Amino acid sequence: MSYVDLRDNSNWALADVDLRTALKDLDKPMRIEGDLSYRDRPLELTLEIGAPRAAMAGRATPFSAEAKSELLNINFIGETTASAGVLAGEARASGPSLRQLAGWSGAAIADGYGLGAFEVSGRLTTGNNQFAFENASVRIDEVRGRGDFVISERHDKPYVSGRLEVFDLDLNPYLASTQAEAAAQISESASAEERAAAMEEAASAPARAVDIEAAPSDVQMDFAGLRTINADLELTTAALRVQRMRVDHSQLSLVLHDGFMAATLHRLDLYGGSGRGRIELDARADAVKIMQDYVFEGVDAHSFLTDAANLDNLEGRAELSFTIRTTGRTQSELIASTDGRAHIEVVSGALRGVDLAGVSRTIARAFNGELIRPDARTPFRGMSASFAIADGVLASENMSFNTPDMEIRGIGVIDLGGRALDMRIVPRSVGTRFAVPFTVRGPWGGFAYNSDIRGRERRRVEALVADVKQRSRE
Repeated sequence: MSYVDLRDNSNWALADVDLRTALKDLDKPMRIEGDLSYRDRPLELTLEIGAPRAAMAGRATPFSAEAKSELLNINFIGETTASAGVLAGEARASGPSLRQLAGWSGAAIADGYGLGAFEVSGRLTTGNNQFAFENASVRIDEVRGRGDFVISERHDKPYVSGRLEVFDLDLNPYLASTQAEAAAQISESASAEERAAAMEEAASAPARAVDIEAAPSDVQMDFAGLRTINADLELTTAALRVQRMRVDHSQLSLVLHDGFMAATLHRLDLYGGSGRGRIELDARADAVKIMQDYVFEGVDAHSFLTDAANLDNLEGRAELSFTIRTTGRTQSELIASTDGRAHIEVVSGALRGVDLAGVSRTIARAFNGELIRPDARTPFRGMSASFAIADGVLASENMSFNTPDMEIRGIGVIDLGGRALDMRIVPRSVGTRFAVPFTVRGPWGGFAYNSDIRGRERRRVEALVADVKQRSRE
């Protein structure tokens, strides 16, 4: 059995059709049951039409359907207006793999971890080549949610629109960086089970977008999944996990069109504070383009920065804002091309790993490492800094720490890609003009501290900062 709609050239074909029915009265129910094959997979089918005469006359009539196959099971009870292709009623669909089902239906999704077992149920209405669910319950993998949404087709791709409330959402299995890192470690001869296990392991210990303790990855990231579906959704989530970060609650608007994603985050509750912002991700070309604009207020700086960047030496309540743009195919390329600006303010906290006030008081001891150790701390009442960002390098000329007895000012650059910094720090005792400037230079974990009482390093560091600021404006 085959069908072609010449209006849009849509078509389908069924093989090995073995259906049975009996019709004794056009005003009594007609039952059709049997099996057939669609795209080389068997399908058991049971249909019941309440009043065939009404269906043929274009009137609504009771209708039920049940379909069973390896990849999809469907139950529907409601009514149909057959001539208009309309169904309305309660529906339930489930299967072991959404990824395999998409391939079977002709809309293949690239290989990867996730998009396995699924289930959806709710009030279904069909017509105009779309499926509309009301008060629906949805489950994909371990993700569960509910809401109202419509599934249709645009530009030869599935299109999903509506609103969803999602519970406990872990995005890591679906992130390109997670899948790319796992794929890079999998042998070409590995079995499907071995590949799935590697993907699952990578998702359980995800990388950070920036990790100051690890060199950036050169594994190419694959965002092809963003080109397989289009969407326009209003999302509310409970617990949300992205890489190492955890969000307690979020509200966002998401638009996805042919590989271009724009998400407006109306509210995020995280790390005891809140945030808002916007992210745009353009994956239409081989090198992805990313724009991020965020503001975070009242967050626990230590927990937030540890999870976000593996930076665990800052304590206090923080306000952060940043606007950045970057382009690349790998994590290292994205970091190296980052441009934008950032600002941070922290109150009632401490800087771990160094006693800056002690450095200024006993400069010789500091350079011998006596005040640079894991248990050293610089308590402060307030800390702030604004940064210009160019090519993955942050530059600031207004870094400030206010401790109970010191005012500490600083200028310098932080090279994220090179994992190094170059700064000049000027501590000054409160109420005096006495200051003992010094420089901090070198790679992460290998900083060198040197006195700059004569100011010889000042112009050099100022030139570095000015260069980054100039490039950030270009």
